[in-house]
Amino acid sequence: MNADLDKGKVYKDKDGTKYMIFGTIDDIYNYVFIANLSSNIVVRMLPETALRFISKLKPIELDIKEK
Repeated sequence: MNADLDKGKVYKDKDGTKYMIFGTIDDIYNYVFIANLSSNIVVRMLPETALRFISKLKPIELDIKEK
């Protein structure tokens, strides 16, 4: 799997919407789950499609603190 699709990576689009990679599962194909953190929607994509999608996004660091 491509390092850009590693679980936990976060990206932001030009409008400020943040997306997080949730990882892959093995099925007939490997799917990548990408969550839109603004609308709480998760989309399943093939790795090639996910790479094209995130190529238009800017990688960012997301500061999540556990309590």
